[in-house]
Amino acid sequence: MGKLSSLMLSDIDGFKTGGRVHLLETIDKLRELGISESVSLPQVMHSFSHALGFVLLKKWQLVVVGDQSSGKSSLLEGMTGFCFPVASDLCTRFVTQIVLIRGPESNAGVRVTIIPGPTTQMDGEFKAHLLGFKRKMVEEDFGGDDLRQIFNEAAKHMGVPGPDTEDPKNLDKRFSDDILRIEIFGPQHQNLSVVDVPGLFHNPTDYQTEEDRDTIRKLIKSYLNDKRTIILAVMDARNNFANQEVFSMAQAADPAGARTVGIITKCDALEPGDEDRVLKIARNEDAKLTHGWFAVRNRSTKDIMDGMTIEDRHKREKEFFSTVAPWNTLRPDRVGIKSLKAFLGQLLYAHIRGEFPHVVKDIEEFLLDAREELQQLGLRGKQPQISDAI
Repeated sequence: MGKLSSLMLSDIDGFKTGGRVHLLETIDKLRELGISESVSLPQVMHSFSHALGFVLLKKWQLVVVGDQSSGKSSLLEGMTGFCFPVASDLCTRFVTQIVLIRGPESNAGVRVTIIPGPTTQMDGEFKAHLLGFKRKMVEEDFGGDDLRQIFNEAAKHMGVPGPDTEDPKNLDKRFSDDILRIEIFGPQHQNLSVVDVPGLFHNPTDYQTEEDRDTIRKLIKSYLNDKRTIILAVMDARNNFANQEVFSMAQAADPAGARTVGIITKCDALEPGDEDRVLKIARNEDAKLTHGWFAVRNRSTKDIMDGMTIEDRHKREKEFFSTVAPWNTLRPDRVGIKSLKAFLGQLLYAHIRGEFPHVVKDIEEFLLDAREELQQLGLRGKQPQISDAI
């Protein structure tokens, strides 16, 4: 694989819209004022010093959820342009978060870290071990081969199987709720976070137990329940909708469907005669969702082995949905990665705009608490202000 290309960066930055860019500039101003982790700011993830010692901002994010081998990582690959190790025999074993952060040229580059999960918080020594995992590089030196190596190194650090692990049975731990975070800084980026989580499974095997199954469900629910998360619920076209647990989980977390978008993968792998069932879902005639469905064609394992690039993937997808019956009968704005990202850009903007008054309220409540603490400490001076940023 080649290094990080302009195609990759345009892929992941393709979510931005004019209105959203303006709103994110306002949010950036709030970040510069030092708003703490007590306030969840849409689309912002950046560590910095704060007068009260808080260093992490929360954000809006897209989370990709679905069954194992449903095409989640391949979807994420198509959306971002990053060549995930999707052809591995092993499924995703930990959370991966790709974060674009707009920042000065002096801070430009790629930074990779591990965020200890809830389980690790109870083990101070292992938590310190994970926090010690740090990788830095310039964008031009970051490509598919580098990503695979990082996945293997991070998995080893967490103590779970990686893409190239030969015998997972020898490991005591099979899944982790720790997060591999890949941050890409630069003045050309818009703030965005996309998350891939381990897939749901139903039957235990030598490589995954009932306990692992419960761990994954708990992990996924924690993301779905975050009201500032857009849920990309993935369904393999070859499987019946009734068997897709992710949609019942999404409905429980998002009853109105305001944050849920359905994605159908592997349409090209359907057996002849099964198309009508999937077409009804794709047209939102069956298994109806508030925001409807999108159909995509991702790279297959054979495509990857044959050297298909991300750019070739986009061309093949466009050709498939425009020429192959009956998929060419679907609405053009409901097929393909390009249409999906355009829709998600608008959805993100609408949700950020709608949630912004709540963000302001959170900030005001935090400032009130901060002022009270300062008064109790007998401190005086200039009070924090947010009016200039809003």
